Amino acid sequence: MIYSLSHPRSGANWLRYCVEYLTHRPTSFLYGSLDWDPPIYTLCDNITITDKKIILKYGHKMAPSFLKQEDKLIFLLRDYKKSAFSNLIRTYPKSFNWANVKFELDYYLNSLQIYDKFVGDKILIRYEDLISGKSLDDIMKFMGFDIDVTTFLLEIDSHQQKSMSVYRDGKLKNKKIYDLTSWDEYMKKNILYEKYF
Repeated sequence: MIYSLSHPRSGANWLRYCVEYLTHRPTSFLYGSLDWDPPIYTLCDNITITDKKIILKYGHKMAPSFLKQEDKLIFLLRDYKKSAFSNLIRTYPKSFNWANVKFELDYYLNSLQIYDKFVGDKILIRYEDLISGKSLDDIMKFMGFDIDVTTFLLEIDSHQQKSMSVYRDGKLKNKKIYDLTSWDEYMKKNILYEKYF
């Protein structure tokens, strides 16, 4: 099985859209029911599915023992000051404190550590390369598909609008200005910082 792992707000929804559109196969959430988090094609009228066998399962949390060596893992990496901060102001609309921040950063690091320790076939995709479409060819090849993504990239703006139209998100009410210096200090204490940032 091919899995995608990422911190929330790191492009998983866009990855799922691209995969379903290009491979004509559905994706699903690692946990929960399809009713709670259905395949993207059920929400977008421009995606055609020819084989309903799940091609990719995505999640934001995963037990270290979950993956088997024969599995494949795609890790989506976004700057923690953007993904973690975005997730915090969504989770705590009015305000959050250092305990909330520490929990969020540990959550972020835990997922990255799972990717780092996985000994099977894996690929790290940076958020900026995913959003721009730069990494799509690499992703398709990694998943075992020989698909020409040229036409898709020429129409990427309209695809992104379609993808965003199904993204479930509320309006952010937290408008406070936060000093993120302490975030860097905390992250730099972790051995993964130098390796990935």
